[in-house]
Amino acid sequence: MAKPKRFALRSVLLAVLLASLAVASVSAANPAVDLKSVLRTYADLPRNTRIAPNKYFVELKEPAPGSRTSSTEAASSRSRTESQQAAFKSFTQQYLPGKVTILRQYKSLFNGFSVKVASSADLAQLAAAPNVKAVYPVFRERLDPMETRPAAADAPKNDLSTTHKMTGVDRIRSELGLTGKGIKVAVIDSGIEYLHPAFFRPGMKCEWGDAGCRVIGGHDYVGDEYNPDLGTPAKPDNDPRDCGGHGSHVAGIIGGNDSVFTGVAPEAEFLAYKVFGCEGATDLDYMLDAMEKAAEAGASVVNLSIGGGASMSDYPTATAATALATKGVIVACSHGNNGEKKGIFWGGSPGAGRSAFGTGSFDNIASVASVASAVAFGNVPGLTEVAVNHDTSVPAKFPTDTPLPIKASPNSYSIAPGTGNFKGDGCDPFPADFFKDKVALIRRGGCTFAIKALNAEAAGATGMVAYNLAPELLSGVAIRDPLVKIPASFISGKDGEAVWDRASKGNVDVTLTVMSKLVTVPNLVTGGQPSGFSSFGPGAKLEIKPDLAAPGGNIYSAYPLPLGGYATLSGTSMASPYLAGAAVLAKQANPNIKYGEMQRRAQGTAKPAIQKETGLAWPTAKQGAGLLDAYAAVTNNVLITPHKLEWLDGNHRRSSSITIVNNGAEPITYTVSHQQAASIFGSKAQQAPTYSKEGARITFDATIVTVAPGKNAKLTVSGTVAEANLPAEWILSGYVVLTPTENFGKNAGVLRIPYQLLNSPYGDYPVVPDADKGPLPLLSEAPLAEWTGSPAPLPNVAMARLANETLGPFTLKGMDRPVVMLNTYHVVRMLALTLFDATTNKKVGYAFSYPWKQPGTGFFPFTNETNAASGNQIAGWSGDDAVVETKYVEDGEYYFVAEVARPGTNDKWQERMRGFWQSPKMIVRRGSSTTTTSTVSATATSTSSASTTTHEPTTTTTSAAVTTTTSSVVTATTTATTTATTINTTSQTVPTTTTTSAVSSTTATTTTTEAPTTSSTSASASATTTTTEEPGYGYGRRPRKTTTTSTVDPEPTYAYGRRPRKNAGVDRDPARQLE
Repeated sequence: MAKPKRFALRSVLLAVLLASLAVASVSAANPAVDLKSVLRTYADLPRNTRIAPNKYFVELKEPAPGSRTSSTEAASSRSRTESQQAAFKSFTQQYLPGKVTILRQYKSLFNGFSVKVASSADLAQLAAAPNVKAVYPVFRERLDPMETRPAAADAPKNDLSTTHKMTGVDRIRSELGLTGKGIKVAVIDSGIEYLHPAFFRPGMKCEWGDAGCRVIGGHDYVGDEYNPDLGTPAKPDNDPRDCGGHGSHVAGIIGGNDSVFTGVAPEAEFLAYKVFGCEGATDLDYMLDAMEKAAEAGASVVNLSIGGGASMSDYPTATAATALATKGVIVACSHGNNGEKKGIFWGGSPGAGRSAFGTGSFDNIASVASVASAVAFGNVPGLTEVAVNHDTSVPAKFPTDTPLPIKASPNSYSIAPGTGNFKGDGCDPFPADFFKDKVALIRRGGCTFAIKALNAEAAGATGMVAYNLAPELLSGVAIRDPLVKIPASFISGKDGEAVWDRASKGNVDVTLTVMSKLVTVPNLVTGGQPSGFSSFGPGAKLEIKPDLAAPGGNIYSAYPLPLGGYATLSGTSMASPYLAGAAVLAKQANPNIKYGEMQRRAQGTAKPAIQKETGLAWPTAKQGAGLLDAYAAVTNNVLITPHKLEWLDGNHRRSSSITIVNNGAEPITYTVSHQQAASIFGSKAQQAPTYSKEGARITFDATIVTVAPGKNAKLTVSGTVAEANLPAEWILSGYVVLTPTENFGKNAGVLRIPYQLLNSPYGDYPVVPDADKGPLPLLSEAPLAEWTGSPAPLPNVAMARLANETLGPFTLKGMDRPVVMLNTYHVVRMLALTLFDATTNKKVGYAFSYPWKQPGTGFFPFTNETNAASGNQIAGWSGDDAVVETKYVEDGEYYFVAEVARPGTNDKWQERMRGFWQSPKMIVRRGSSTTTTSTVSATATSTSSASTTTHEPTTTTTSAAVTTTTSSVVTATTTATTTATTINTTSQTVPTTTTTSAVSSTTATTTTTEAPTTSSTSASASATTTTTEEPGYGYGRRPRKTTTTSTVDPEPTYAYGRRPRKNAGVDRDPARQLE
């Protein structure tokens, strides 16, 4: 028997976060600028909610066994992985008892652990453990379908059939007879409602574990009640039944099959891994564990409709996705739903991985909707029926077949309809009882639908009907606000204007009758086009992302039975399973197909959509290779390598050789041409990208290519941006097109190779605002970080921005601490705050480093502490947030220098660290009775020691000595001085307050070396060292207890993140070291 489950609609408190508005520049010569006034325009203030507090992934040096291509290599790697993991466990047990808790251990796709630390100061010791390669924050993700509405069992049969026509799945069924039979697909999501008839075997019923279930295995990692945002702990069990709906909808798209609808692969078998409760978020360490379990269970395809904001291809879940692909598993991932609010470079992990399909969304060419009739003395002129979509996240529902009186909002227009110039309708309170006992008719725009509904309800409305700004149907938006108690529905802009015009006359009684039937409504405006919500790429290393797109807008599928059984959802969460279903069909057609071939097939045969504004194809940053053509991907006999041209950055000419392989039985001749896509610009976090018809010049060494059967042919493609009349920072893209000269039927159709390039050096791409123009960054007091953004009032705190200003004194206790408010334009691999002594201008160390920041505004440092008064995580420097090395900081005057890793196309971000802002001075005064001292890190979390990190706001050097006494706590450090001398670690850290690690130095050469295993000294570092060797610990180099009095000024090593090899003595500009 299936266990009983708690079913609940997701409800999330209304977030008072509005989009960031443009801010006028502020002259650096005007220190008297009213920062509070300027900051009122900043509302996009993330509360660091994407980080699971105190949780980290720890990656060890040995590549995961699952990433190896041969069984011999995998076996050898498995042995080394086991040894390294045993050493790490031993280290934490001996040196960090009670301070580091190992939560999950990963052995196959990722070599490492997820851990929880008592404080970030303990993270210092963790980073120094044996064989640690990198440390990453564990992200916390939420399921994010854009839109939700109900459907019923009397919906038109096979509503998914419209998407099957878009992609050729209907032809795969009718001509090839493929159904996915015998193929296992893993769904890592909120579980699957396996009691739904759509997941039964034909003619059978299902209880968990029965032969009638097509959900044949899985695991519940968290339990129904799990919600980390509310502190509800995970309670795992073996029953992955869905109570939220997302996972069931995803599984239905892949392979649902009943009398109501049919998914892409209706005979596929499912493995259900539940990592979400009924509501809320999840921490990604569960997802990584589920990925390993899916591989062990023999999944041929894995779907991950999970992914948040901007990420990079080396994050652990992306790394695991790549390892899955190495094992032959095809991985489909959602690309994200930030297309209408975040701009470019916003694809999420694991879809950011190089060997995972990051899937964008196209809108369905039709959608299911209820029908309502709007009546005025019998009708509204020209309307007999109005299609309407209902919001199921609001518990209240409109009664059916009952006339409901409508009243139009008085604020719908400030001028005549159709101009687009209107006051935000329903965003301000209405007069008392304005809508008493009537349904409010309100136009979209200006504020959230929740605000509109709450204002209408306060004015006596019994419900709300909102109509679109555009002529087409407004798909039902999930308000998800528990304060909204009235029903809400949504209609098209065209119908809404007609009803509003009639209802606003005042002398006509207009009623709305909601009918119980459902209809399919053609989408003539956005159908077959990229969905507005679908996130823009490219990848953070200039990869072509998304890889391609699939139907994801207005998709009808299964839903938990207690929640209605069926629903229409929108999001890249719906596009990814559609692609996964196509991969299942490809696996059935060819069981030996692996990710690489599937990628060449799917991307090579995809069909780019044409952008109406420019008449050109949409940029690859929006649609990748284009819309999936599943039929062509399965049947085409010609493959192209490489399947995409990622030409990275710069305005130089580039060329690529393409191999065309004909696996068919007859020769094929192609004509070669160029299809330009619109160029795209979105620098400096521009929310709405700009497009241009200017593009790259593409040439070929041949315009006709013939490929004999069983043979291959070569084609050289060259491109340049020099002739494009575009300034820097534009992304140019398009497609090399191979068109058969004859009709070869299903075996050979049109092939396309997407290309993409940035027309200027990526290292110069804007990452942070110009600090000289303000208003950010700024220095303030910790209570500022409690601010939720406009329209909430700013706290009464001091603010300063310029280096010649001063704040304080600060006791560094409670909320009496300095905080930095800053924003970034671009995804950042490392952000750090360096502390300097304002009296001597000598570097003290790193007070904070953050290894993964998304674009946007935030407060730093953030801590592991909670403000008891508000329940919020405290932001501000208190001394408890040392990352690697700690030392005492005396009372005095200090300042921060903010540093950031410049963008690049390789993993060597450590070499690209640059300073960009010097803060005002901070006065630290703890008082004579205070014995607790603050700490800073003498190393931030991983930078190259090949070059000295510099900061532009000050001209002082950072190589002057800083004396540390035996009362300091100093861990292993790597130091790069301005004379290119490298100081290396010689021992592992012993976390006691009476020891430091021994340091040694080696003379810089151009030879790459690892840290030495013996202690030494040099002229560049003087120290008196006493070393006591500890017993062997069975995991490589023995720890040494060392007491040192040192005169070394420690430089950054950024050991929190990928540890650099020491490549000293090379004179170069690290920002140009791009692969």
